Amino acid sequence: MADIFANLFLQEDNVKRVLVYLCKGSPTSSDPITDALVTMLGGPVQFCVGRFGLVLFKDGASFPFAMMNQEQRQFLYEIVRGVGSEMPCYGPLAVLDNPLTFTIENERILFHIPKQHLDPKTVFRAMVELINESRPNSSLLTNLLVQRLGSRIILSRETLAYVHTLV
Repeated sequence: MADIFANLFLQEDNVKRVLVYLCKGSPTSSDPITDALVTMLGGPVQFCVGRFGLVLFKDGASFPFAMMNQEQRQFLYEIVRGVGSEMPCYGPLAVLDNPLTFTIENERILFHIPKQHLDPKTVFRAMVELINESRPNSSLLTNLLVQRLGSRIILSRETLAYVHTLV
């Protein structure tokens, strides 16, 4: 089950959309890009469906349904329909080898998936691609963001070396 979720929401193209949304979604922050990257790299991934969208990171903003592609929305629809149904559901909730368990609280459905973190390489690759789309060959901005991130979360040497190969 966690594999389906990861394939739908945690691939690089989707990570780019989530990163852009998180950056735009915190207008009160003095450094929204760094805050979004810290949220994505610092905490575990969660799977919480609410009225406004999917919360991917603990204490993070919900990723709205309108920004999701059709396959993602359909997957969430099937899951929410299975939770609300009184009839046995044979969709994503009933995977025989690893059934998805959940808790309903405050109009949200919190699914219990094995604890996982986003791959830092995926996040940094998405960040560098977004920077190159807005300002081609701008290694200065990438280096600045890596320095700011390094002051707030622990980055491995392997990750830093990978970022420098991307730049």
